[in-house]
Amino acid sequence: MSLTIVDYKGWRDFYNHGNLISSVGSEHVRRRRLWTRGMSTESLKEYQPIISERAQKLVDQLAASCKYSQVNMARWLGLFAFDVMALMRYVVH
Repeated sequence: MSLTIVDYKGWRDFYNHGNLISSVGSEHVRRRRLWTRGMSTESLKEYQPIISERAQKLVDQLAASCKYSQVNMARWLGLFAFDVMALMRYVVH
């Protein structure tokens, strides 16, 4: 499957669904406000134990995995990011 955008204005129709970077005007302000709240110093302090715990699990898994074969870091970091973001969203809030 592929997608071709013929008109340069078409990217906005495709990418502007939930994307902070491509949004403009009041929509950008609204989305940025949500992110700013979640990334405040107070919020980040709440996330620190979750991130530390998951980071240690990542290090442990990498240490165990690399003894036997090469490690796909992109895959592991993607899994780590997914876990942390999910926990930040559903456990802290």
